[in-house]
Amino acid sequence: MIRVNAGRRFPVKFKVLAIAVLLFGSSVLAAVEPETLPMPRAIEPILLVPAVVVEMGPLGPVLPGYFLPDRYAHWQLMSIDKQGFYKPRVIMAPQQSYYLYNGKPYYFLPTRPQDLSNNPTVR
Repeated sequence: MIRVNAGRRFPVKFKVLAIAVLLFGSSVLAAVEPETLPMPRAIEPILLVPAVVVEMGPLGPVLPGYFLPDRYAHWQLMSIDKQGFYKPRVIMAPQQSYYLYNGKPYYFLPTRPQDLSNNPTVR
């Protein structure tokens, strides 16, 4: 029966050899000078840079922004009838009544006034 380094995973000689190789290899790599690259060339711009135009308002420059619509604006086109249900809002104009959301005439005012809310909108 042959036992070779049964108690050790790596013999001491192997560890010393590995350290020597690492030190020698790092000294060889440090002795090599890095390659110097030439300076980069200037590239001419292909597209023109757009000019920034700032609109001036009465209180100073108008800053760019975005339009944030009101999440509840669609409820302005509805009104509550006498029974508590939502109905399209009707505008009672002197010439003729009309729906607020599309401007079509509301012909039922003489025959069905109960469809309107208690607080009709008059313009």
